[in-house]
Formats: sequence, structure tokens, C-alpha cells
Amino acid sequence: MRKRIVSWIAALALCLSLLPTAAWAVDSFSVTVGGAAVTGTANSKDFTSEYKITGDNAAVSVSGSTTNGRILVEASNVTITLESVSMVLNNCNGSPIEIAAGKSATLVLKGTNTLTAYAAGPGILVNQGATLTIRADGSDADASLTVHGAQMDRYTDSGGGISGGMMSGFAGIGGPNSSGSLTYTGTINIESGTINAIG
Repeated sequence: MRKRIVSWIAALALCLSLLPTAAWAVDSFSVTVGGAAVTGTANSKDFTSEYKITGDNAAVSVSGSTTNGRILVEASNVTITLESVSMVLNNCNGSPIEIAAGKSATLVLKGTNTLTAYAAGPGILVNQGATLTIRADGSDADASLTVHGAQMDRYTDSGGGISGGMMSGFAGIGGPNSSGSLTYTGTINIESGTINAIG
């Protein structure tokens, strides 16, 4: 009997080790402000979990992977450290990171980071009058960020709300989409690190 139990445990361990690593990564996403965990709020319209940063001068740390988590910066002078983050949205509307109109944030990069929008948004959305600065952490000369905007053929809207990327998709890092002419007033500063913006 004991040999049979040991055999079952060994078989179970083998099966678990064969699962794709992405299955484990979904649960590893972490957002903290000043060391305190931020809880995501479900947005059923956009199929996302939103992590809202509402305090000015906040120090935010992000790590791990998510397929539906978005960070919404609704404050000024926010510093967000991305450490080996994968925010590859799946069947979601919106951008992985969004800076609200008139607000400001600095992304500090550690390790290799990837942000991918699925539908209706750039990889990083910098709204009107907002400022985004991107730089590598001083201790990580190889820090990088790859950002993909949503593609034109991806739609998650079931009627009446946000639709996909119009005719050409969305920028990797950019301003809001507009059906009419728009004078864009946001600012995007890239200071250091390897940045690939695809869109």
C-alpha cells in the first residue's frame, strides 16, 4: 500500500511539472504601494482587474505576470518599478498601464518587462496633458521594456462599448484614440534602458 501511495505522489508531481509555466504565472502578479499590497478591482465591461494608484508621490512596485491586470495611475509624481513583469492582456479592453489626463508617472525598469494590449488601447496609454518618463534602474544596465499596442483585428466588445483598434491598431506607447482630429498634449520621455514600442 505504501508503494502505491508513493507511486501516486510521484505521478502527480510529474503531471504538475508538465503544466505550462504560464499557468503558474497568472497568479504571481503583485502590485504594492509603499510595501502594502494593492488589490485589483474587477471591471466586467473591459474584462480586466484594475489596480488604481490614487496617491500623489506614491512608490509602486510591480512584479510577476498577469493576463488581465491593468495599472491605472490617477495621481501625480508616481514612481512605478517594473521588475521582470509580464502584463500580456488576453481578451481584454484597455492598456496594461494608463496614465490619467494631467497626471505623471515614472517607470523604472529592472530585468526584462513586457506589456501587451489585446484590444482598444496602446501598450501604455498617456492621456491628454499626462507625462510619462521611462528609465532603467541604475543597477541594471540590461533593463528592457517591450510594449505592444492592440491590433486592429482584435475585438472584445459585444456591442455598444469600446471596439478594437479601428483601421490600423494602436501605438506601443501613445495617446488616446480619437475618431476626429486631436491635438495631443501628453509628454513621453525615454531616458535609458532598451525600449521596444511596437504598434
